[in-house]
This record gives sequence, C-alpha cells and structure tokens, in this order.
Amino acid sequence: MLSNADIERARKEARRRELNRQLTRVNGQIYSVEQLITNFQNQKNAMQDFSDEWTRAKERAMASEIVQSIKVSKVFEGDIADKYSTELPEKIRNMDSNNIKARSVITMTQSQITKLNTHKSTLESRKRGIVSELNSL
Repeated sequence: MLSNADIERARKEARRRELNRQLTRVNGQIYSVEQLITNFQNQKNAMQDFSDEWTRAKERAMASEIVQSIKVSKVFEGDIADKYSTELPEKIRNMDSNNIKARSVITMTQSQITKLNTHKSTLESRKRGIVSELNSL
C-alpha cells in the first residue's frame, strides 16, 4: 500500500511534468511571437526606408527648375511639353497619395508590432508563473 508521502510525491511529479509541458509550449509561443515581431519590424523598416527615399527624391526633383516650369522657353519641344504640363501635377498627386497609403501601412504594421509585444509580455508573465510554481514544488 502507498503511503501518503508516496502519493504526494507522485502527485507533485505529475504536476511537475504538466508544468514542464506548459513551459515548453509557452517558450515555443514566445519564440514564434519574437520571430513575427522581427519579421514585421524588418518589413516596416524597409517600407519606411523606401517611403523616405521616395520623399527625398521627389523633393530633389521638385526643386529642379525644369520640373517647376516643365516648358522650356526658346526650345522646340513639340506637343509633349504641353501634355506634360497638364499631366504632371495629377501624376504627382497620385504618387503623393500612394506614399500616404504606404505610410498608413507602416503605421498599421507598427500597430501589429505593438500588439505582438503585448502578447509576448502576456506569455512571459505566464512563463514566470509556471517557473514560480515549478520552483515551489
């Protein structure tokens, strides 16, 4: 017949095995979340760099005298200068709109990173609780 001490040891050992399984699962979840955070951050940085470079290139182009006037006086340009002078402002507005949309995606990506960091903190808190219970057994 098993003594109360043997029963208690068996109960603790079963609980220890269950907690170790939980700890392994939580560690895996933390690792997965960290990978997602890294991937999102890398993509956000790439989008931010591209958007910033586009903005700098546009500023350099818009500072050009030829872009500001499109038509060059005393130079035969055919009909193309007239066409560009009417189309360019609309094209620039479209590109600005696309850059604004890209920046919106960057903001939404940061929001996802923030949510993932919150989830990671929750998992780490759960991990600390498991470790604490393991240490108390």
